[in-house]
Amino acid sequence: MPAIAAPTTLDTGCTNVSTCSSTASMAGRRAGTSSTSLRLSMLSRRSVKMAAPTPISAISVRNSSTSKSLVCVTWSSVIVHIEGVPIPARKDGYSHATVVDASAPPSTRLIAAVDDGPDAPAAAYPLVTVCVVAHNPGAWFDEVLRSLLAQDYPSLDVVVVDAASGEAVAPRVHAVIPEATVVPLLANQGFAKNANTILDHPGLGSYLLICHDDVALAPDCIRRLVEETLRSNAGIVGPKLLDWDDPNRILHVGLGADKTGLVSDLAEPGEYDQEQHDAVRDVFAVPGAVTLLRTDLFQALQGFDEAILVQGEDLDLCWRAHALGARVLVNPAATARHREDLSTRIVGADRDKFSRRHRIRSMLSNYGFVHTVRVVPQAIMASIVNAVLALLQGRLSVVYDIAAAWGWNLRRLSQIHRRRRQLSAIRQVSDAEVRALQLPGFEGLHAWRRRRADRRAHIVVSADDPASVEAAADRKRWFQASILVWSGVVVVLLFGSRSLITGNLPVFNEFVEFPNGPSPFLSEWGSTWRSTGVGSEAPSSLLHAILGFGGIALFGQMGLLRMLLTVGMLGVGAAGAYRLLQPFKSLPAQLVALIVYVAAPLPYNALHGGSWSGLVAYGSMPWIAKRLAIAAGIPPFGDDETGLARRLADTAFVALMVAAASLVEPLIGASLALLTVGWLLGGLVTRRVEGIGRLVVVAVGAAGIGFALLMPASLGLVLGDAEWSLAGGTGSTTEGNLSLADLFRLATGPHGATAVGWALLILPALSLVLAFGHRLAWAARCWIVIVGSVGLAWWAEQGELAFAIADPHVVLAPAAMSLAFAAGMAAMAFQRDLRRYRFGWRQAVPFVAVVAVVASAGAGLGGSLDGRWQVVDDGYDGVFSFFDEKAPAHARTLWIGDADVLPVEGWRYDDDLTFSLTQARTPTMLDHSPGNADDTTLEVREIFADTLAGASSRLGQRLALYGVRYVVVVEANAPAPFSSIERPVDPSIKSRLTEQLDLVRVEVRAGATIFENRAYVPTVSAFSSGSLAAIAGGQPPSAFTLGLPEVTSLRSYRGPVQPGEIYVAMPVTSNWTLRVDGQPQDRLRVFDWAQVFVTERPGTATLTHSNDQAMWFATIAQLVAWVALITVLVLGRRRRT
Repeated sequence: MPAIAAPTTLDTGCTNVSTCSSTASMAGRRAGTSSTSLRLSMLSRRSVKMAAPTPISAISVRNSSTSKSLVCVTWSSVIVHIEGVPIPARKDGYSHATVVDASAPPSTRLIAAVDDGPDAPAAAYPLVTVCVVAHNPGAWFDEVLRSLLAQDYPSLDVVVVDAASGEAVAPRVHAVIPEATVVPLLANQGFAKNANTILDHPGLGSYLLICHDDVALAPDCIRRLVEETLRSNAGIVGPKLLDWDDPNRILHVGLGADKTGLVSDLAEPGEYDQEQHDAVRDVFAVPGAVTLLRTDLFQALQGFDEAILVQGEDLDLCWRAHALGARVLVNPAATARHREDLSTRIVGADRDKFSRRHRIRSMLSNYGFVHTVRVVPQAIMASIVNAVLALLQGRLSVVYDIAAAWGWNLRRLSQIHRRRRQLSAIRQVSDAEVRALQLPGFEGLHAWRRRRADRRAHIVVSADDPASVEAAADRKRWFQASILVWSGVVVVLLFGSRSLITGNLPVFNEFVEFPNGPSPFLSEWGSTWRSTGVGSEAPSSLLHAILGFGGIALFGQMGLLRMLLTVGMLGVGAAGAYRLLQPFKSLPAQLVALIVYVAAPLPYNALHGGSWSGLVAYGSMPWIAKRLAIAAGIPPFGDDETGLARRLADTAFVALMVAAASLVEPLIGASLALLTVGWLLGGLVTRRVEGIGRLVVVAVGAAGIGFALLMPASLGLVLGDAEWSLAGGTGSTTEGNLSLADLFRLATGPHGATAVGWALLILPALSLVLAFGHRLAWAARCWIVIVGSVGLAWWAEQGELAFAIADPHVVLAPAAMSLAFAAGMAAMAFQRDLRRYRFGWRQAVPFVAVVAVVASAGAGLGGSLDGRWQVVDDGYDGVFSFFDEKAPAHARTLWIGDADVLPVEGWRYDDDLTFSLTQARTPTMLDHSPGNADDTTLEVREIFADTLAGASSRLGQRLALYGVRYVVVVEANAPAPFSSIERPVDPSIKSRLTEQLDLVRVEVRAGATIFENRAYVPTVSAFSSGSLAAIAGGQPPSAFTLGLPEVTSLRSYRGPVQPGEIYVAMPVTSNWTLRVDGQPQDRLRVFDWAQVFVTERPGTATLTHSNDQAMWFATIAQLVAWVALITVLVLGRRRRT
C-alpha cells in the first residue's frame, strides 16, 4: 500500500507568487497560464537520471514581477535555486510546504526541485484523497480495490462510501486495503449526494479522485492525472475509459455538450483503440466514472448537485467549474476500465429519462440571465419538435419522458433559483466564454444525421464484391427517394392546409369551437353534472380531461390544439401508413403505402364535410392495424416465439389505441371487428393460417379491455336505455346518397369524384395478380377488408341496415388503410415476385402502376390549390356569437335540423331530423357526447312536435320553463354563401314557428333560422311566493327577476334574494343545494321534474352542485385505469429495449 501522507496545506497548482489563494488559482485556467505574475513549465530532472519515469520532480518558474515575491511549493523537502544559486528555505508557518524569498529581477529563473536523496519522504507528493462510491458491488469490486493498491503514486488516502449496500463492503475493502476508510451510509440517496459525503472527511488532500465502484485504474492512472493537472493548471482531469471486458475498445475520451446540455461522446463508444485519441485536450465535461479535481474547486462548488440522483452530475459539475474559470481536460495517457452499471444499480435508472431531466436542470441553473432568455426558448422548441417526431413514430414513452422532464424541473424552480444565485456569487467567466467551449448547434440534430449516415454505411462495400456494391447503391437510392417523397408529402399537406393553419378553421358540423383555455374542459371533466339537454347526473367523458391537459401542454393555446386534432390528423395518418409496413423491411413498400394513403381522398372529404370523427379514424387506423398484427403475431409482424406477457402487453396496446379513438367516435371501435374478420377470411382463403387463432383471441381481449377502459359510458350503452345514435350518430356528413362507385373511390365529397379517382385502386389490385407467399396473403386480407368496409357503408346508404351509421368516413377508414397496405404489397411483388414470371404483359405492369400512382397523387395535389381542401370559408361562429353576450348560463337553445349540417350532437327527432338542447352559446366541444336523452329532454321534443302538428300557438310559453330562449333551425353546414352541404327542412316547420305568438325571428345570414322566445324564463329565476303554482295551473310566466345573476360556472350561481321562490330549471337531485347566508333552504319538486327552493328571508344566496360520489369515483377510477395501463406498457417496453 502506498504511504498515506498527511494532507498538504497549499495547492501545487497555485502559481501566484504573491498569494496562494484558490480563487487566484482557479482564475488562471486558460491555455495553461495564470492571471498572476509567474509562468510554469515542467521539468523532469529525475526522469533523466533514472531508468523509469517517476512523479514530477521540479517546477521551473520565471518571475515577471518587479517586487519581492514568495514561491509556494507543496513538497516539504526541496532545494530552491535562483540562477543556479541555492536559496535558504523556511517553513513560514506552513507545516507541509517550503516557502522561499524571491527578490530577483524580472526574467530571473527559479527552480524548485525535489530532493533526489534516497530518503525523500512521500510528503513530497500532493495528497490525493480517493473517494469510491459503492452500492451492492459485484465480484469485480476486489479487482477495483487491487487497482488502487497497485498505483505507483505514493501519496493516497482511500475512502470508500458504502451507499447502504445490502451486504457491508467494509470487510472486502479492509481485506485488500487495510488502511482505507469506509464511510457507511444509512440510505442510498443517489451518486451525487453519496459522493458529497467526502466533503465531511477530515484531512482531505489537495486533490480528490471520485470514482465508481466498477472502475479498475491502470497502475499509473492517478500519477498521470496529477501530472497533467500540474502541467496544464487544470481544475478537473479525466482519463480515457476503456471497456471492462475488452480494453482495446474505447468507452469515453471526454464529453462535449451543446447549448441545451445534450452530451456527445468525443470518441465513438466501442471504437477500437489505436491511440488515435491520445492527445491531451480541453473538453466540456469528463465522465463521472473517474474524475480527478482540486479539492478547493470541489469545495467552492459545494460538491455535486444533490438533486441529480444519477446521470448528469458530471456534466453539471464541469459546467459550473467552467463558470469559475477552471480548466477541464482529458488525459488519455491515464486509462481505466469501466463496467458502466453503477447508475442502474443506484436507482434502477432509465438513463434517457434521467439524462433529459438533469440536463434541463443544469441548463436552467448554470446560465446567466441573458443566456437563459436566449437558450431556454430554443430548448423548449427542440423538446416540442422531439415530442412531435416521437409521437408520429409511436414512441409514446419518449413523449412522456420529455413532458415529465420539464414538469420535474418546473416543480423545482425554487431550488434552481437558489443554485443560480450561488453560482452567480462565485462566477469568474462569462456565459459567452463557456458557450464557446460547447458544441455548436443542436447535438440532437447532429446525432440524427450521424445515425442516418451509419445506416447508409451499414452495408459493407467491397470493390471485389459486385453484389455488395449493388446493394449499397440500391439502398442509397431508396434513402434519397424517401427524403424526396417525405419532403413532397410535407409540402403538399402544408400547402393544401395553409389557409386552415394560418387563418381559421370555421365552426361547422363536428368542427365546433374549443373554450378559451383548458380550465372549462377540466371543470367539465371534474363534475358529474352534464349541462346538455335540461341537465343530468352522469359521469364525465375522459376526452374532456385529455383535451384539458392537452391545452395545458400547449400553454393554453386551444386554437392550436384544435388545429392539431383536425388538420394534424393528416400528418398522423401519413406517419402511420409509412410505419405500417416497417416489419416487411422494404423501403419501397413503405414509400408506396405512404403515397397511396396520402393520395386517398377520404381525409380531405372529411375536412370538407366537417367530420372530425372521420379524421380521427383516418389518423388512427394504420396504427391500430399495425398493433393488431403485432399482437396477433401474423408474419412478418411476429411469430410463435413471443411470450405470453409480451402478447398481453401488445393486446392491451391495441385496446388502448382503440379506446382513445373511440372517445371521439365510438364507431371506430367497430373497425377492430372489421379488421379481424377480414384478416381471418383472407388467411383462410390463401391458406396462410399463421396467427389466426391468436388474432381472434387478441381481438376479443382488446375489445374487452377497451370496453373496460370506456366504462361507465360503454356499460350504459349496452345495458342502459341509450339509443344507437350515441354510438353510430345521427348524420352522415356527406353530400347526398353515395353510390357503390363513390365508396370504392372513397369519394364521399368533391375530392376523388372524377374518373381519375379510379387510379387509386389500380396498384392495390395488382397485388392480387403478382404477389406470392405472405405478400399475397396480406393482399387478400386487405381486399376483404376493403370490400367489407365499402359494403357496410353502401348498405347504410341504402338504408338496409337495422341501425344508422352516421359517418361513412369512419367506416371507410379501414378501406383507405387497406388500399395503402395492398399497394405496398404490390410494390414488394414488383421487387421480389415479378422475376418468377416469364417475360410478358406482367413486365409492363410496373409502368402502369407508376402512371396510376402519379395520376391519383396528381388529383390530390389539385385539391390542395385553394389552401383549405375546399373547406367552407366561414362558419357559424360569427352567426351564433351574439348568444355568448346574453348570459348563456341562464338560457338554453333548442336546435333542429338534419344531423349532416347540425353543429351540435343530439338525438333523433324523426327519420329526417335531429334535435339537441344546449346552453345558449356558440357550439363548443363541451357539448360533445351529450349522453342519453332523459324523459324531461324528450318532453321538449314532444312539445315541439305538438306545435308542428298545430296543437299550440304559444310554443315559447311551453318552452319557457325549460329555460329555452332560442330555437334554431339549421339547413346548411355553413352560412350562405359559404355552405357546401344543404339539407332544407320541411317548409311547414319554419312556417309553424313563424306563426307562434311568442317567438320572434332574428335576422341572420341564410343557412340557419333563429327564433327568440319572448316568454323565456332563465334557468335560475326568482318568483314571488305562489307564482309557480299559478304557472302550473296554466297561467303564463309573469313577472320574475333573474335569480342569482353571478354565474361562476354552470354548476355555481350566486346573488341576492328576497323572500319567495327560486326556480331552478334542472331535474330534481339532492346534489343541488341553495344556501342563504350559509343556511340551506328547503327544496320542492315542481312541474314533475324541476326544483324550487323557498326562501323566507332576504340575504345572499349561493346555488351549488355537489358531485355524485359514486359517479365521481367511477370517473377517477377510469382515469387511474388509463394511467396505470399506460405506465405498465411504457415500463414494459423500456425493459424490453
